[in-house]
This record gives sequence, C-alpha cells and structure tokens, in this order.
Amino acid sequence: MAKFSVFKDQESLFACPICQAPMHLDLSSLVCQNRHTFNIAKQGFVNFLRQTKGDKHYDMASFEKRSQILAAGYYDPILEVISERLRDLPKHSHVLDVACGEGYYSRQLAQEFDKDFMAFDLSKDSILLAARQNPQKNVAWFVGDLAQLPLREHGIDVILDTFHQLIIKNLEDFCLIRA
Repeated sequence: MAKFSVFKDQESLFACPICQAPMHLDLSSLVCQNRHTFNIAKQGFVNFLRQTKGDKHYDMASFEKRSQILAAGYYDPILEVISERLRDLPKHSHVLDVACGEGYYSRQLAQEFDKDFMAFDLSKDSILLAARQNPQKNVAWFVGDLAQLPLREHGIDVILDTFHQLIIKNLEDFCLIRA
C-alpha cells in the first residue's frame, strides 16, 4: 500500500469517469461505489480511458526526445516562473498538470514543493515514461481525456497547462485558485 500512498492522498478528488460517483483507494485500484474499477499499474499510474488510440507523431520516441530537451535546461525559465507562482500556496495544495507529456514539470516541482501533484495526459506512452522517471512516486500519474477529467468539483487549487491549449469546459468547477 505504501507504494500507492500518493493515490491515497488524492482519492477524494476523483469522480468515476463512468458514473461520476466518488472514488476511493482499494488496495491497488481506484473504485467507485458502483464497483467501476481502475487499477494502478505496476509502473505507478492509472488509466481512466476505456480505449486509447495511438498517434504516430505522439509516441514514446517523441516523448523521450522531448524529455532530453527539457532535461538539458532549455525550458528552465518556464519552470522558474511556475515555481514562483506556486511558492505562496499552502502546503498540500492540489496541483493538476494537464497535458503533462512525459511529466517533466510535475517531477521537478514535486521535488521542490510540499504539494499534492497530479498529472494527466491523453497518451499512455507519455504517462508510462513519466511514471518510470519518477522513482520517488511523489506525483500521481493518469491517462485521461482532458475534456472529461474524472475530478470532483472544487478540489483542485492550481491547474498547470504548460504546452497545451486547454479545452476543459467549466474550468472554474475544478479549480479554487487560478495561478
């Protein structure tokens, strides 16, 4: 159970993507009262999508290359601006990184701040890479559709949308504080 503690800390934020009922952690799965079950993969992520379609321009190789570019520091000024914005938030604020790709920003920020980080992307390959690159297990990783995030209302304090044009309807329903 300890290896899934990052999910336990955030279970109250989720609504079942099938029936919208609240979810809870049951051993190694997120489960709703109607028994819809989403397993936590051994690599440390949850896939909320029922079906995934691959995109040849959005695959593991492209995420690995992007990861190398980000690790080289070319985008550190963006990371510094985000860090400044998060600095004044209370401990354990809920931070949601949408369209997180290989998870670079969530991983870096989770090492610096005592906040609860969750990161979503539509690509299973990107989330798999993100989870593999996060041995600290201090970010909860999810494969999910950003247009239909399985989140309960008013649970997120900050939403990070670094490289993606956000298409979440009713953004204010998910976010208490906009950064």
